[in-house]
Amino acid sequence: MHIGRVTFLPETYPRTDCYPFNVSLFHHTDKIEFHSPVTFFVGENGSGKTTLLEAIAHRCGIHIWENAIPERLLDNPFENMLYQYLKVTWNHGHVGGAFFSGETFRDFARNL
Repeated sequence: MHIGRVTFLPETYPRTDCYPFNVSLFHHTDKIEFHSPVTFFVGENGSGKTTLLEAIAHRCGIHIWENAIPERLLDNPFENMLYQYLKVTWNHGHVGGAFFSGETFRDFARNL
């Protein structure tokens, strides 16, 4: 039995030639089932871990702490749209909380 599931909907992606829709994970994985309240995402830099976690948090209505000043010179209008192309279901109701990325925590610690 799983406690939650994320289903990918690649047939609805607006594009497949730019990030995040060009990440292979988002094309070759049908769904991710969560069987435990704690899950670790492990992978190479740029493999989509943070992007996926932010999309899940956004889809669930979880507050995402972000830097007020963007770190990139060029804006990618598709970068924060993945949540629109995921289906998230939970067996035990709504999941709440807040999302801090590694970069947000790093900046917070630097400011302390």
